[in-house]
Amino acid sequence: MKNTHLFSYLPIILIVLFSLSFAIYGKMQMLKLFGNLGIYQGMLEFFSEAGATDRIAPFILHGFCCIEADLRYDIGAVFIILSKDSECKALNSVRKGSVIYVIDGACSLFSVQFIFGLISIVAYAGLKLYNSVIASLPI
Repeated sequence: MKNTHLFSYLPIILIVLFSLSFAIYGKMQMLKLFGNLGIYQGMLEFFSEAGATDRIAPFILHGFCCIEADLRYDIGAVFIILSKDSECKALNSVRKGSVIYVIDGACSLFSVQFIFGLISIVAYAGLKLYNSVIASLPI
């Protein structure tokens, strides 16, 4: 029995991976900013050091998940509207191509210390997505 929905879970995994990498980077930058402004010392009066960073991370992660899920939904809607494929052959090929994006999401977790590496991986994934959408348009 063939599971046709196996690749359908990859977009949510992709959203979580990219959101997690941006949330980790955003948390590091926010802690630097709070340290420079003196807010971080005030937070340490109420929370432990791990507790202070753990209070910030879920909010940032939630924000990036919302942004990326919305962008993913918009891209999917445009793809469905512009596609003239009635047999869903293009949709199946796009699902199999999602593996590339998940690998990019995993690589972004490793390059979270370097903003240039993070941006280049996201740009590469965006370029691959753009090329797949343009290739599926009936021109």
